[in-house]
Amino acid sequence: MKPVPIRTLAAAPMAFFLMISGIVAQERFRRTPPPPEPLPSLRLPNIEHATLSNGLRVAVVFREGLPLISLQLVVFSGENASPPDLPGTATAAARMFDRSTLRRSAADIERLIDAMGGTLSATVQQELTIISLTFLEEHLDDALLLVSERLLQPVFSEPDWIEVRRDLSYSLQRQEDDPAYISRRLLLQRLYHGSSVHTPLLGSWDFRAVRARNIADFADRHYRPNNVLVILAGNVSFRTATRKISHYLNTWTPGPLPAAASPLPEPNAALRICFVDMPRATEATICLGNIIPPISGPEYFPLLVFNQVLGGTPHSRLFLNLRESKAYAYYAFSENMFLGSHGVFLVRARVKPEAAAEAVTEILKEIRRATSERILPAEIEQAKSHLIGHFPLSLESLEQLALRVAAVQAYRLGSRHWDRYLENIMLVSAETVHATAKKLSLNTPLVVVAGDRSLLLEHLRRFERIEVYDKRGELQYTLVKEK
Repeated sequence: MKPVPIRTLAAAPMAFFLMISGIVAQERFRRTPPPPEPLPSLRLPNIEHATLSNGLRVAVVFREGLPLISLQLVVFSGENASPPDLPGTATAAARMFDRSTLRRSAADIERLIDAMGGTLSATVQQELTIISLTFLEEHLDDALLLVSERLLQPVFSEPDWIEVRRDLSYSLQRQEDDPAYISRRLLLQRLYHGSSVHTPLLGSWDFRAVRARNIADFADRHYRPNNVLVILAGNVSFRTATRKISHYLNTWTPGPLPAAASPLPEPNAALRICFVDMPRATEATICLGNIIPPISGPEYFPLLVFNQVLGGTPHSRLFLNLRESKAYAYYAFSENMFLGSHGVFLVRARVKPEAAAEAVTEILKEIRRATSERILPAEIEQAKSHLIGHFPLSLESLEQLALRVAAVQAYRLGSRHWDRYLENIMLVSAETVHATAKKLSLNTPLVVVAGDRSLLLEHLRRFERIEVYDKRGELQYTLVKEK
């Protein structure tokens, strides 16, 4: 037998060693997230602003090359300003914005908006009302004339209101069959209970006592120039915008500013489990959360990164645990809802009924882990990279741009939230996220589970106490675990 060359015997273990090293390197590569992309260059347009003699604030964002202009009428009164015995009055006033004026009928206004190539929408939050009107740039005068007529010569007729109320009621009735809407509304109702903050998520029954005269009184008090901000975004100069707005709205008279309401909601101090019966619902919908600091607080940017790690995307911890690992959930995400006076941290998930209790437990575990243990720098950097990369996308449309300007101007956030946004994300570290999350009441949320009682309630009995509500948010009874 011919002897095997020594070099071959030496090469075999070397090849095996290289193969093993390659496998280990590949496994290490899979477990180590790639480094974040370089910080993109981003030049945001300037926000130019002025205050007219009647107290009306004006902000203009020039954006060349677009055929549209977005007008945002920001009223510094939302559902919080609705009378306690007439919830929904602020929403009713906003929804009446395209109704009759002294010069035009509702049908005439609808035709004018169509002729401008425009769309009109209204959003009512707790603290703000935002009327959005987008139109072709050559119709700037038509748009401002329409807005001035609605503000200076409004008509609040009962027939108009009956028509609007019918549409509102039908829309809300459809949403009241959605467990996601009902669970979110009950969460806000319970978190805001005993405070001056009202949920903007209304019921179809909330408008029954509201009359056109109530809406007229509300508009007369709150739709005043010294309680309003007008934003124009698009291919319009600051000089032209301020001149035209002053021309159309200079006779709009100011009024007494509405008093700031108090007290504000306090964070939920101990874990609470609430259940709302949704007959025939085939899944369980979970919505849990707690009160967090406002958008202007130093916690804002660390909380953005924290949320991204916990449940901001399908690659975040909640989704990977509840859906990919445990197969409990169809989806599981978290989000921050920031306002001027406070914020709300939310987790929402839709799960199999038999896994509802386990899903709540796992969500609480993930929140506890993210708040008690320092998040790895690699996860922090990936979260920051995602936020930075998606920030320009959030400003692509003119209306999105105008809405961000509205938040910056309404809450007087300044450059920190505008042209220094990316820089402030980059400054967030694992230490600041840990310190921020640790001091907040994220581990004692209020939990709402919505679903069919016959499928769910037995699975939830592992919890010490369950508060059972109807769809309106009225407490029906409380279940206490037997010892």
